[in-house]
Amino acid sequence: MAILLAGLFSSLPSFAQISGTHTTPVVVSTPATIDPGTMITVTSGTTPALQAITGGQIVTAPGTGVITITSSTSIGVQAFRDGSITLNNSSITTTGSGGWGLNANQGVGTTITVTNSEIITTGADNARAVRADAGAGGGITNDDISIKLVDDKITTIGTNSAGIDADGRAVADPTTVTITAMDTEIITTGATTPSLEAANAFSVAAAANEKKTVRAQNGAQVTLSGGSATTMGAGAPGVWIDAGGLVKAQNYTVMAEGEGSPALQLVDRRSASGATTERPPTQNASFTNSKLTSMQGPAISIPSGTAIVSLTGSSVSGNGVLLDVATSPFATAPSAINLTANSSTLTGDVQTAAGTSANIILENGTTLTGNILADPASTVNVSIDPSTWIMTDDSDVTGDFTLDGNLVVNSVAKFASTGQASVLTIGGNLTIGS
Repeated sequence: MAILLAGLFSSLPSFAQISGTHTTPVVVSTPATIDPGTMITVTSGTTPALQAITGGQIVTAPGTGVITITSSTSIGVQAFRDGSITLNNSSITTTGSGGWGLNANQGVGTTITVTNSEIITTGADNARAVRADAGAGGGITNDDISIKLVDDKITTIGTNSAGIDADGRAVADPTTVTITAMDTEIITTGATTPSLEAANAFSVAAAANEKKTVRAQNGAQVTLSGGSATTMGAGAPGVWIDAGGLVKAQNYTVMAEGEGSPALQLVDRRSASGATTERPPTQNASFTNSKLTSMQGPAISIPSGTAIVSLTGSSVSGNGVLLDVATSPFATAPSAINLTANSSTLTGDVQTAAGTSANIILENGTTLTGNILADPASTVNVSIDPSTWIMTDDSDVTGDFTLDGNLVVNSVAKFASTGQASVLTIGGNLTIGS
């Protein structure tokens, strides 16, 4: 039976057909279809414009025409506590502060699938175009929450917002939260807004401007296949991974255009919040046949925590810096990263702060063009097998250096300005050949 509360919602019988024009939220707890051409416009209240709850199911009926869903005060589309929604050829817009376009929240089998659609959020203050989360537990255990995007376009315009946000939240029970985006374009234009964010609810708020294109946190997982993520605001990472989040990308392009915006940022803010560590202790990112670029910042940034980054057949470059390990004024040590690059092209310097560590492994024809600027009190280990490192200035490998490939010392620029050649200093063991 459908929900009808004090005339606030559209009343829907069992196995209902949603069609026509609605000016109040449409909420279902039973199976229903939504006709192409349906329009739902909500301008007051906090109930999502279209919501499937407690086992309710909404699927798009066959036909032509765009489903239009607009909310200026709340969430556009929500599957809540075992609800399920499948939309095709839709336009979903939220304009209010903190508004979310899509939200899958709590439950076992809570799912949203959106195909060939456009999702736009223009509000500020933590607005999310797409968000999957486990709530705060809410008495639901073993949550299994997912959102799938296919051939969609996502745009966020307000500050402190995100394009895709997967959040396992701070709950002790096992939780699976995933977002999969296939051939989907994500654009964020406000300051400090990530395209994609994977993080956790233990996290304290970051600085005043927190805008990402994609975020995965608190054990949540985001999978990207085809498509792109672009951030244009200052301090806005393309992909943000926090507190045990995981991002897997294939044939994907990440572009961070704003000042100080890394293409990929991995951080662990749990220690700062004083929370427990129920989620995985390591932030993970894997990119295959992908391209990561930062126009005005490091390509990869590790302000805190432990990270594992795997690159295969990918191209990664920053504005002079490939990898920054906790050198910013806001970073906290210890920070550590294991970076493995397989058949990839890396451009930019590696810089590390005191008390940090970095293991850099170049495999199967990878080329690194740049220098290693390691603080003497950090540990940097480098392994080249068989790949090429093109060094253009002085470098410091403070740990071990294993060379089973090529080291090219290009001193042309330095010699022209100083009359001196570039120097490589190795603080640990040097191993040449296998």
